[in-house]
Amino acid sequence: MKKQKNLKIKQITILSFIINTLLIFSLQSQIHIKSEYAYVNKESFKKIKLDSPEVQSLGYQVLNTDTLIKIENKYLEKFNAKRKRIRVPYEFKDSTFLDIYKNVVYRTHLTPKEKNKWRMKLWKDTLKVYFNNAVPKSHKQSLMKFADKVSKKVDSLNIVQVNDINDSNYIIYYIDDKTKIDYELAIENERAGYYIRWDGAWITKCRLKINTLSSLGDLEDMVLLKYYFFLSLGYFSYSNQITPKAYLSSSREISKLTEIDLEILKYHYSYGICKGTDLETFEYQHRKMKESLKENPNNKLYFSHSY
Repeated sequence: MKKQKNLKIKQITILSFIINTLLIFSLQSQIHIKSEYAYVNKESFKKIKLDSPEVQSLGYQVLNTDTLIKIENKYLEKFNAKRKRIRVPYEFKDSTFLDIYKNVVYRTHLTPKEKNKWRMKLWKDTLKVYFNNAVPKSHKQSLMKFADKVSKKVDSLNIVQVNDINDSNYIIYYIDDKTKIDYELAIENERAGYYIRWDGAWITKCRLKINTLSSLGDLEDMVLLKYYFFLSLGYFSYSNQITPKAYLSSSREISKLTEIDLEILKYHYSYGICKGTDLETFEYQHRKMKESLKENPNNKLYFSHSY
């Protein structure tokens, strides 16, 4: 009995430091739980080594394709103490919601798990939207009203309009009889579409095109404008588990902003989850968090992020 008890304690201890000290420095976010040891990636280990030359590797583990190096947690705490950080409680979601979220972000309904290399993508900097001269004034006003509504409901997502293209990181352009400049040749859809560029998990630029020369009318242009704009906020796909008319539904009906769209967008930008992870890491973190809560529902679980 005593041997079984000691084994259980050992298992809980191992589970604790693996779950809660996984550090993703490329995005300055991590899971926090007090433990004697921590696992950090190679880049993070080098940074900590510069700060504390005496730190030594105590072993390693491979998660997906990332090598995580084991160190004494005191060195990680010392390093973090010198950086500005915020702690945010882990945001629990049930399995039904998470399945939908993984459809939208990781394309799990389209890409087999063993081949899935998708990573979470989102905006860190303010979206600075520039419209070319071909975009009707009414479309500009409608889109910015839509953007303002979304950004007010979502933490850490800020959207503004700029009048100088050089100040922008998001260009919306229409093609018509008079204006035929194509700002983004990588958009394959001749009718409409968008193309983003990113650095790691952070989206840095976007170009959104509406070709009115093949338009069915003003209403369709407006629908496509808002549809692709919403998708570009997280490089989103769709889910066949979402009811029709939502932006993130697999239905191709005229879309409108629904509660499920907003809930997914809010969660995507929530700091109650780790940022920029791949599918395997995302599932691993949630699985271990839920195991920890199942073991003790009173556990206080947090993510911390640099700011």
